Amino acid sequence: MIATLPDYPCRPGGVLLVGINPAPVSVAAGHYYQGALGRRLWARLARVGLLEDAQRGREDEAFVAAGNGLTDLVKRPTTTATEVASEELHEGGEALRKKVREWRPRLILFAFRPPAEALLGPSVRPGVGPLFAGAATFLLSAPYTRRAEAEANEAELRAFLATRVNESGPRVDAGTALHRASAAGGPGQGGRTQRVTRHDLARGQIRLPVESVSGAKASFPRAPSEVTVLLRGERLDVSYDPRFGPDRERSGVLRIGRRLRELVDEGEVLTVLRDADRVPRLD
Repeated sequence: MIATLPDYPCRPGGVLLVGINPAPVSVAAGHYYQGALGRRLWARLARVGLLEDAQRGREDEAFVAAGNGLTDLVKRPTTTATEVASEELHEGGEALRKKVREWRPRLILFAFRPPAEALLGPSVRPGVGPLFAGAATFLLSAPYTRRAEAEANEAELRAFLATRVNESGPRVDAGTALHRASAAGGPGQGGRTQRVTRHDLARGQIRLPVESVSGAKASFPRAPSEVTVLLRGERLDVSYDPRFGPDRERSGVLRIGRRLRELVDEGEVLTVLRDADRVPRLD
């Protein structure tokens, strides 16, 4: 069994910090992000209020004690991220999806671009990103980006974390975040699906509710069509029937097929996003 760093699940509503894979220097130290870039990361998290009273070299302990979590897409340590195979990234993404559903973070935070690209696609940009498994996402700017850009990115994260507060503490308002992303030229929100029932899973379908033009159906054609969607990060060519009908409008139907059972659980409601390249994304 290889030496690596353990997962630290976040409490429900916490922040989950996701890396690509552990660095050997961090594994040797027994703590996350102990290289030069890791030091800069912990300093940034302290500036945005996600790290307090941390002991140098044991920053991850303070981060976890505050209710946050740590994990990597791939647990195998390597000197550089380029040594991680695409198959490992795919498997790691599926494993992370299950962890997110179980741990229920309010925010998935990417310190570096590679894990964000692996999960969200190459068009992802620093700042608020699309939902992943129902959780909001945020990518920090590059470690050596210009100071003004880094400060703007950190200010956006601070504002994002403080969007809404309830009895369980700070919580990300995903709708507000996605509105900001859309205004900045990124992905935009497109509504929600109906709850996926056992009947839907048996028929391999996802239903889009009858609602205003700004709802989920607005992301799809107004006539029966073959469409491409990103369902939980997987690109699929499916058929779509908007079911406007001669008498009255009914729920639109995306016919996914057998793959639906592998990507969606009974009882889930998916968020529909219009991706940067206009491909509807369901998460």
